[in-house]
Amino acid sequence: MKTLLLTAFSLLLLSCNQGITSNNKLALNSNIEKLRPPSELIVQKWDAYQNLESNLKLICNTNPLNATSFRERLMTNVKAMELNIPEPFNTKSVKNSLKGMDRQISSFYYEVQEDELSKRVVQRHVNDIMKAFGKLNQTLNRTLTYSD
Repeated sequence: MKTLLLTAFSLLLLSCNQGITSNNKLALNSNIEKLRPPSELIVQKWDAYQNLESNLKLICNTNPLNATSFRERLMTNVKAMELNIPEPFNTKSVKNSLKGMDRQISSFYYEVQEDELSKRVVQRHVNDIMKAFGKLNQTLNRTLTYSD
């Protein structure tokens, strides 16, 4: 039964994802720093960043308990980001921000079980991941500001 529900939910998300573009109407938490134009242009070509952002938008726009089905994708996104950092962002501070994202997602992946029913626990992990993403965006913005 659990597998059937997970499959149905995945199909629903995939069908919803068909019309989503990089400028979709799904929104991230309003407290997350937005990328400024120089950084925004570079991340448009950084597929792993785009995938992570899309997954985080989907999480923000659903019930937090649904976030558990995104854990593996989030882990994959961050690992791909670490392997393919665009040259202007290949700095120690960006790598440290990516490690922070990795720590938060790993914590979510390993600490929250599939049968976790506490919305509060899941929401705390989601909030921590969003804060780490916001710090990553801050670092990306600062990196290009200081390199100009």
